[in-house]
Amino acid sequence: MRGPGVRGKAISAIVLLAGGVRRHPLATALGRPLVDLPLPKHATMLAAWSEQAGLLARAMGQDVTVRALVNKQLELPRAVPAVERVAVRAEYDVGEFRGTGGLLHDVAKDYGDDDVLLVGVANQVLVSPLPDLLELMRSVEADVVLLAEPDGTASGLQLVRCTCLRDIRGNGYLDFKEQCLPRIAKEFRVKVVRSPKRAALAVRSLEQYIRTLRALHLGSEHEADVEDPYAEEWSPTFSMVDETASVGKGALVHDSVVMRNARIGAGAVLVRSLVCEGAAVEAGRVVFDSVVGRSSSSGKAEGGSR
Repeated sequence: MRGPGVRGKAISAIVLLAGGVRRHPLATALGRPLVDLPLPKHATMLAAWSEQAGLLARAMGQDVTVRALVNKQLELPRAVPAVERVAVRAEYDVGEFRGTGGLLHDVAKDYGDDDVLLVGVANQVLVSPLPDLLELMRSVEADVVLLAEPDGTASGLQLVRCTCLRDIRGNGYLDFKEQCLPRIAKEFRVKVVRSPKRAALAVRSLEQYIRTLRALHLGSEHEADVEDPYAEEWSPTFSMVDETASVGKGALVHDSVVMRNARIGAGAVLVRSLVCEGAAVEAGRVVFDSVVGRSSSSGKAEGGSR
């Protein structure tokens, strides 16, 4: 079906997929959506998205709505600081166990056929300005545009014309990329564009989260790609401790994050680890490559500890 497509069109909303059926160990220990993880200059990952949406609102001269969607197994993401011309809405998917295809089918009901949605995986950090990425995706004649990283891997961002989503069935589990896109491509124009620079850093595991934080602190997204087990990462790059957390005398926080109301005992050592809200590490404990949740407090971390 030919039509105006997405080329040059303003977007009607940013739709962030913030929670799925599969529960990763990091999300399980955190007890909240991954978009609630803190970043160096933002209270949460969702707040970083809101700032990027603000850049887009100024560039396009229009208000921007960000819809962060989670399923009912998760808590809703925390509220984020206000950004001019940006409205952030955290909401539950109306159904369960339907995959991203069914979710986007329902979202599209709120918009007209020619409206365009910018859909993104929420648990990633954009390292290129969102206005630049959108302009690149809007430069082609297509109804669905997938953004790829410079190496050809998926970036987790796509533009979708709402009419393409009408024929997705509303029940049953359907993955958008694996099951819906092949069918959509039979009737509509589906294209992939490659970003000339790194677009985003994914955060699905503790290892990816720590690497992303190192990259943000060092100002180089390439740091997040390091997978050499012999790489010399012993020198500390950062430590992030929430102002409501308590850290005992002599404790060391090395490339680690201590979230709100957490407690670190005197002389404890944290290396490449995350201490979640309200969790505790007992005095003298050594925790490395671990997520310490409330259920694993007192140093009994998921990962390595002694």
